[in-house]
Formats: sequence, C-alpha cells, structure tokens
Amino acid sequence: MCAPRKKAKDESIEDVADVNYYEQDEKGQVPRRIDNLGRNELLDELKRELESGLGDSEEQAGQPSELDNSPGAEQRREEEELFSLLKDPTPPSSRRRDSPFADVLPHHIATATPLPRQSEICLDRLNETLNESSFAPDDNKRRNQLWIWYERSKLRVPSLTRMIPADAWDVLWETQDNEISPERGPRLARLAQDKLGAGWDLSSIEQNRRIEGLFLDNKHSEALQAWKTAETDEHNRKDEDFLELGIRMHARAGMRNEASGLLDRIFEHYPAADPRLIQPVIDVYIRENSDDSIAHAWLLYHRLRERLSLDMKMDDYDATIHSFFSVGRKGHALAVFRDMMLCNDPMARKDETFYRTTLDRVMKFVDNSESATAANEVSLEAITYLPRRYQNKFFYASWLRKLISEGWNDEASQVIELMYERNVRPDARHMNGLISAWLRADSAKDTKKAEQLGWAMIQGRLDFVQHRAREATGQEQAHTSIHDNSEDIKVAMFLDRPVPSATIETFCVLLQHHLKRGMYGHARHLRNLLVPAALQMNSYFMNHLLQAELYVRGYRRAWNRFQIMVQSVKPDMDTWAFLWECMKKHTDSGLNQDPNGFPSPRELFRSWRDWLGALKGPELNSAFTRFELETYHDVLRSFCLSRDMAGCFVAMHAMHETFGICPQDTTTRLLVALLARLNTAEGEQVVGARRRKKSLSSQQTKSKIKDVLHVVWKQRLEQMIANGYEYEKLEPDHQAEENHRTLLSLLLAVMKTQGEASDALQSAAQALQVEVFDPEEAIALTA
Repeated sequence: MCAPRKKAKDESIEDVADVNYYEQDEKGQVPRRIDNLGRNELLDELKRELESGLGDSEEQAGQPSELDNSPGAEQRREEEELFSLLKDPTPPSSRRRDSPFADVLPHHIATATPLPRQSEICLDRLNETLNESSFAPDDNKRRNQLWIWYERSKLRVPSLTRMIPADAWDVLWETQDNEISPERGPRLARLAQDKLGAGWDLSSIEQNRRIEGLFLDNKHSEALQAWKTAETDEHNRKDEDFLELGIRMHARAGMRNEASGLLDRIFEHYPAADPRLIQPVIDVYIRENSDDSIAHAWLLYHRLRERLSLDMKMDDYDATIHSFFSVGRKGHALAVFRDMMLCNDPMARKDETFYRTTLDRVMKFVDNSESATAANEVSLEAITYLPRRYQNKFFYASWLRKLISEGWNDEASQVIELMYERNVRPDARHMNGLISAWLRADSAKDTKKAEQLGWAMIQGRLDFVQHRAREATGQEQAHTSIHDNSEDIKVAMFLDRPVPSATIETFCVLLQHHLKRGMYGHARHLRNLLVPAALQMNSYFMNHLLQAELYVRGYRRAWNRFQIMVQSVKPDMDTWAFLWECMKKHTDSGLNQDPNGFPSPRELFRSWRDWLGALKGPELNSAFTRFELETYHDVLRSFCLSRDMAGCFVAMHAMHETFGICPQDTTTRLLVALLARLNTAEGEQVVGARRRKKSLSSQQTKSKIKDVLHVVWKQRLEQMIANGYEYEKLEPDHQAEENHRTLLSLLLAVMKTQGEASDALQSAAQALQVEVFDPEEAIALTA
C-alpha cells in the first residue's frame, strides 16, 4: 500500500485549474502555457452536449430494437455506460470520491483539463496497460508495456506523477518489483524518485527497494549513502529487510567489516533469520584472499553449516567451493567438497538423486580445475566417497576430457590404468581421445605409444568380428591380422591389458596421422582393413583419402576416386569444399589447358545443389554450419575463370539465398581482380602467370572495373538518400545485404557491356537448378 501523500501544498487541483500559469514538464521539456480562457464555460457546454447525447441514447435504448436480444447486447450496454463515465469531465479528485467509476478502476489516472490528442492517446494507453497489469502483475510483456507507456506519458502529460492515485502507484510498484527482470533496479529507483517528487511518502518496503534499485543500477556510493541515512531511523535499525539489504550491499561492495557487523546485528534481533545471509559475507572475506580473511571465512562457513544443519543443500556447498577455487584455495575447496560428500543427512545419502547430483558436481569441479593435480584430487575424493555404481564410464570420461584438453597426457594415461584397477573397462572413446592427444604432442615417445595402441585396437576389432562370424555360422573363419602386408606394424606392449575394439573414429585418427607423415602404404592398409573389420567408411575418412589422391596423383584422379566412393559413402560439406578447391585448378588457364577429366562449374554446382536438397534435420544444419567463406570464394573464382558471368551471378545469388552469406572486403577485391583478368585480351590469357600479373593491360582493365564499381556504388548511395535513408545508418545486416546487391549490380553491368541479356541469366538459373528470379529485383535497394 502507498504511504500517505505529503501535505506540502494546500491548493487543490480545482484551484490550480482556475488560474493562469506556466508549467515546466520534467527533463527540460518545452514550457506549456495553460490558461482559463473560458474554460469553465467550455466545460459546461461540453457537459450539456454530452448529457444531451446520452439522453438521446437512453431514449433510443428505451425503444424496441432487434439488437436488444442479440448475444452481445448486454456487453454493449456496459461498454456504453463505461464510455459515458470516461467522458465525464468531472475533476479527478471529485470523480474518485463520487463516481462509481472509481469502484471499477480505482487506479485510473484522470486529468482536470483537456489534453492535446497525442497526450490523450498516451494517457489512454497508460490507463489501459495499468488495468491489464493489475490483473496479471507477473506478466513480463504487460510489465514492459506498462513501463513504456508510463515513460511516454510522463513526457507528454504535464505533471503526470501528481495525478497518479495511490492504487495506480501500487500497480506500478507491484509489476516492476519482479526479481527476474533485469531492469528491476533502475525502474524501482526511478519510480521512487517520481513518487517522492509527486509529494508521496515511501513505505519502508518501497524505501528498501529504492536503495536496492540504486545499487543494482551500479550507483553503489549513492545507494550506500542512502542506506546509512535511512539507518538513523530507529525503526530501520531493527527492521529485518533493511538489515538484510545492508548485508548484501556491503558484501558486494567489499566492505567486509560492515557486512560482518550487520550480520551479527540481524541474528541478535532475529535469531531465526535466514542463515544463508552468511554466504555473501563468506564471499567477501574469500575475495580478500589473505590468510586472516580466509581463516575468518572458514569460521563463517562452519557457522553456516551449524545454523543450516540438515537444511544445508548442495548449492550451499557449491557456492563456497567455487569461491575458494576462484582465489586458488584448493585445499579449502576440497575440504568443503569432502563435507558435501559426507552429508550429515542420512536420508539424503539413501536417495539416488543425491549421488547423481553429486556426480554432476564432481564433473563440474573437474572441468573447472586449473591443473592436473587439482583435477586428480577432486576425482580421487569422489572415488573415496561415491558408491561403486557411480564410478562409471561417464565419471571417468569427464575426468579424462579435462586432462586431455589441457594436454596432461601422462596423467590421462594414469587414469586409464586406474579404470582397469577399479574394474571399469575403458571404451573406444576414451582410447581415441588419448591417441589423439599423444599424436598432437608430436614427440617420438608419445607417437609410438599412440600408433601401437591404435593398431592394437584395430586388431581387437578384427578378432571381435571373426568371433562374431564364427558364433553365427558355427564355422572357423580365416584369421585376419594387422600384420598382413605390413611387417613393420607392431601391437601395443605398454599396456598388458585387453583394449577396446576400434571404431571408425580410430581408423580416422590413424589415417590422418599416417597421411600427414606421408605413410601412404599404411593409409592404404587402413582402407583395406575396413572390410574385414565390418566398418562403413564415413565422409571424414573419404575426405582424407581424396586429399591424399589430390597431392599424389592430381585432381582428375581425385575426382575419379570420389565418383567411386560416393556410391557407398555420403559426402559432407567438407567434401564439396574439396571439390571446389579442385575446380580452382581446373578452370585456371595458367595451370590447365585441358577441359576434360573434370566437370564444369555448372555441372558441379548442380550436383552440389542436388546433394543439399536431399539433406534433412541435423545433416542440413551441419551443412549450413560448415559452409565457409573460402568455399564461397572458390565457387565465384571458378565461374569467373571459366568466363561464365551469368553462372557467377546466379551462383552468388543462390548461395546468398541458401546460406545467407554476404561478401566481405576480400570478396570485393577478388571479384575485381577476376573480372579484370576475364576482360583482358585473349592474347594475354595464354601468357605465363607472372607476366600476366605484371601486364599493363591487366592493370588498366582492373582500374576500369574499379571505376565501374565506384559508379554503381555512387548511384546506389544517391538512390538511398532519395528514398530517405543513408547507408551508414543501416543495421550491420542490412549493410551486408546492400554490399551483396552492389556486387551483383557490378556483375550485371559487366555482363551488359559484353552484350549478355537477361536470357543468359535465366538459362544459367535453369542449368544450376536455381529457382528462376528477376535480376532487377535481386539488385534492388535493401530498404
């Protein structure tokens, strides 16, 4: 409820309305003159006209009408009655006392004088949102709408805050005092300021919210000063909410002594106060990170445990553990962690949820560890107290993931050993991660261990498949070994334990490693072992084989290999990026003069579109994610080098429509260079690459292309200004869209100079399987 209004002035609204005066709106708005030139006479006349109109309506309502029995007749009569009340020119003060409208909407804001149309609209919308919010104060959308119209109305309606009744202030406070709203602090501080300026007193709760709002608005000094000023009130010195606010603010501000003193005071006056008020005081002592402050924080932590007792939750332990970890006090953090594991609540320890939650905490702590020692200490503590059934692969996977990601490979291998000792058999994912980590270390010792472990896993996979086939058929199967045709491959000997069977990921890791080292015989051996291992080649494996084929035998052999493998392996976006990289070599006349043995850019683009159109769900999302600017440039380069301007235009438009990609500065420079090279005389196209780059004709052509681009860009800027907007004021997304359309305009301009018509674009669109589009619409201004 609102506190009573201050009696700072004796005159009423009616008295003020009867004299001439100038009124200055808030925030330096233009002064607005209000006078009483015939105001009372005008109001009387309007009232008589309104009453006359209402009388006619009543007479008409008394006559029989076919609408009286309609389903909405009663609702319409209520709306007419409400409308008549809204049109009542009675001053707001008397309306609240005498009008039945006050019983319907006591928070309605009314004015004593007519308002301009815009001001009246703002006030009507404010009253409407006030009414809606009073029924749903927790609705986020209505809360924001109410605040928007409140701020607008303050600018439009003179002295609005002095017209707001107590019930309206209550609605404003109730809606904006929402803890989940990020704007809560600034809004409450603003409301308090407005309410005080309107002559109202703030209740104790509102006073606390005002101070809290200032603090949340990063006005810490002002909030703390306001709190100290309010503390002089004897009531506030013992008010629980006021003391709690002081504890939190002083702790956030780093004032540990003040926060600690207030903590003692609140427990002195309110022994049953929330014990979790100790937590922010613990945090401020830990942040100081001196031996004395850490000792004090530890005492406060035990005080928190003592007061909460069986109500101590996992989140309470979490907060303290993270605070100690944040300043490097791992010993104290592990001690709190141990307390969490030895929970005093016997019922909680019988609950399965307790252990699952604890396991989640352990994984989180391991992820946040800053060293292998810290990660191992936390994990070993968990092993000590967690039941065996929770020491599973997921627990160890989190531990290994942290160690491997930080490059702590020796510690990771020790964890693998510990898994065997605890009778938890590692799976292929654990081993693949360790193999990759060893290979990234790039040391002879680690590389040898990685190769031996990987090949041992492959042999395990071969043995498993042969055993499965023997069980299914009841016949002895021919033994397949990794040593077949590879005498120098050795099985791992550093682990005298069974290893998990290899997966396709194991094959991929070893393939990438061997190809990087130029061990193509090992790569072929891996490919041949996929069949006896009963594993399907994936796109990652295929892409690496294609890369090797490109470097060893050329892009034409890589294309032939792709056509064979794609019959059984589904390509991915990286596969198509590789093919467009090959297309770069094929279309460059300085490197290749033979058009055979590889598809044309249009044929490859069409196949690419067919593949993309068949994707669904996660595969489609993955394709969009993995599409890169480099592939975009390779496509444009390929079409330009093949002298297919229409195809370049359509491909650029299609990639933008499909992937949402827009050109960068590097795209513009690339396109200008390619167009200049394209327009160089045919006689110079066969000259060597170095001489062609130095060719004076090529430089002159590039200069002409830049001039054309400049003219196109200048014309578009002039059109934007004529349409009432500027390029610099556009949103970044709109600027990128405009850049894309500008380059399309450049391509179209170059095509027109070569005599190519729109028919060429439509033909190219059909050949590339792109939906037919209007070129002029594609290059139209963005806004």
